[in-house]
Amino acid sequence: MDGLASCGTGCGLIAAFIGVIGFGSFGAPLKGQAANSVNPDPFVLQTYKSTMCFLTSFLVLFLGEEYKFSPLGIVSGLLWVSGGICGIFGIRNSGLAISVGTWSAITVLVSFTWGIFIFGEQVKSMTSTLTGIVLMIGGFIGMTYFSSPDVVAALDTHTHTGVANDNANTSYTDSNMVDVHVDVDSDEDKDNDTDVRSREKKKKKKDQENGLENKNKSNATTVASVSNTSSTVMSSSLELDQNSNDESLKEPLLDQFDKMIMNHHNDNDEERQGEGTISPVSFDNDDNNANNDVDIDDENQVIFLGMKWNRRRLGILGAAMDGVLGGGNLIPMHYSSYHGLEYIISFATGAMIVTISFWCLRLGVNAHEQKSLKKGWMALPSMHLRTLFVPGVLSGTLWSIGNIGQIMSVTFLGESIGMSIVQSSMIISGVLGIMWYREVKGFKAILYWSLSAFVTFLGIIFLSREHKS
Repeated sequence: MDGLASCGTGCGLIAAFIGVIGFGSFGAPLKGQAANSVNPDPFVLQTYKSTMCFLTSFLVLFLGEEYKFSPLGIVSGLLWVSGGICGIFGIRNSGLAISVGTWSAITVLVSFTWGIFIFGEQVKSMTSTLTGIVLMIGGFIGMTYFSSPDVVAALDTHTHTGVANDNANTSYTDSNMVDVHVDVDSDEDKDNDTDVRSREKKKKKKDQENGLENKNKSNATTVASVSNTSSTVMSSSLELDQNSNDESLKEPLLDQFDKMIMNHHNDNDEERQGEGTISPVSFDNDDNNANNDVDIDDENQVIFLGMKWNRRRLGILGAAMDGVLGGGNLIPMHYSSYHGLEYIISFATGAMIVTISFWCLRLGVNAHEQKSLKKGWMALPSMHLRTLFVPGVLSGTLWSIGNIGQIMSVTFLGESIGMSIVQSSMIISGVLGIMWYREVKGFKAILYWSLSAFVTFLGIIFLSREHKS
């Protein structure tokens, strides 16, 4: 670290570039078909990142650094792991594009506020710095908007079909530049729609009343069916057990370990549902809403902490929390006696301690619900070692490289500028999404996204010139 002390702004910008590449590309290995086929638990992905962050952190020892640990690294790890879980929660409930854009913009605001107003970091011109911040946030919003699947589909449709000739439709543009089509219906059509909806509600209520009678009949039929087939199942059970034991000897070790972790997972889920346990996040069902006067769209409603939430809004809130927590995960470093490469081991060790603690907490909750430690262990999500080991390790390594770049960038450029510049990793992830995964299609969508990326790049240029040594 002594040799890098005089490196200054140049080293900070190089470190920021490394952070941008690492953070912008770490998600690519997890987008493969194999990884998507297993639908891993969010905390499983976070565990792969934490593990590789911890293992690769010791590489700094080969760069001449001594082993040093600061307890403040645990605080950094807590902020990062918690934020990462919130971020994945946001992606699953509000979508990737809006989640990444939300936490990137908030991270810039959080780091700028701490750097300028709390740490008293000096910049050459506050006006130019604010201009760079505004340009970056504006670019984030633009890239988020024009990578949204709905917007991409709308732009692609307009490109191929042009302006519709149907005079019954009126098209206008709202303040957010989203094309909205309003169907102009006659009063007679509206009355007909009202009658249709009324008949549908009556039919739905009648079906619900008949459902109880049908359910009793179906139960009787099911009992008879089970009685007729029980002897067949019992006669073949020994043969199935023998065959399964023979096959298990042929399975690879990773598969056997993976199945051991996930054994009875689905059965435990059904038992919990049968006992009436409400999961932290669950969708409403028709039975719960059967007696409600107001119709609720099940796909847009979730139950979180015992309350009903709009799914999209709750996801955005999760992404925002990731921005707040993630934007502050290096704040403890400013209060530590270790900085730069000296702090990397502390950060990684703290992240691993927090990750293991969260697994233990989850095991405790499962064991309490299942009334058994063994069943609680079996209910833990699978690590999918055979499927996710290679992409998980690669993803975690890329993230660790990005994290090292970010820590060094903040060390040389400060919290306000260093952390903000690294958030432009959204450009790299967007380019990969366009060029490799074809997530953004159509000339207009790619053009507008590119213009937004250019605005973000202008913000980087402004910020890169404002650090005051």
